[in-house]
Amino acid sequence: MKKETSINKIETLSVDIPPFTSMIWQLFWSSIGLIFTIIGVLMASTIILIFPGLSGLLVGVFLMVLCAPKASVDCPACGTENRVTITSKQLKCEGCDTSTPLRWNNKKK
Repeated sequence: MKKETSINKIETLSVDIPPFTSMIWQLFWSSIGLIFTIIGVLMASTIILIFPGLSGLLVGVFLMVLCAPKASVDCPACGTENRVTITSKQLKCEGCDTSTPLRWNNKKK
C-alpha cells in the first residue's frame, strides 16, 4: 500500500527595498554604533582602558543591532504588519508565528 503525501509549496514573498532617504536615520545611528564598536575594540586592546573599551564595544554593538535598517512587511497568512531587517532571509510573523521566505528586489529607476 502506497502512502500519499501532500506537499504544500512554500511561496516566497517578494519585497522591495525601501529607498535610501527613508532609512537615513537608521543608517546614521547604525554607523554611530559601528564607530563606538571600533573605538571600543581599540580601547580594549590596551591594559589601562580595557573596561571602558568593553563598555564602548557593548554600546556600539547594541546600537548597530537596535538601529539596523528595517522594512515593513505584511504577513501573507494573517495580514499582520511586521518590521523585518533588510536582507533577512525569512519573515517570522508575530501574529500567527509562521515563517515565510523573503526575496528582496532592488528598485532601479
